[in-house]
Amino acid sequence: MSFTSEIRGYETGVLTRMHDGLRDLVHAYEKRRQYVRTVRELSVLDQRELDDLGLTRSTVPQAAYRAVYGS
Repeated sequence: MSFTSEIRGYETGVLTRMHDGLRDLVHAYEKRRQYVRTVRELSVLDQRELDDLGLTRSTVPQAAYRAVYGS
């Protein structure tokens, strides 16, 4: 009596790739929302509060980007 054994490596199926792609899109969307919210919150600060943070109005988007996405 004989039998065979088949060992397969990990195969990435279409559904797995679609799931991963959807997960990446959701993550990017959440990061973008966080960035927009941070810009909005910093934009409502008055000049004195921005000075305390070491920011100017023109550096608010850059500071928000660094806060959300890193350097």
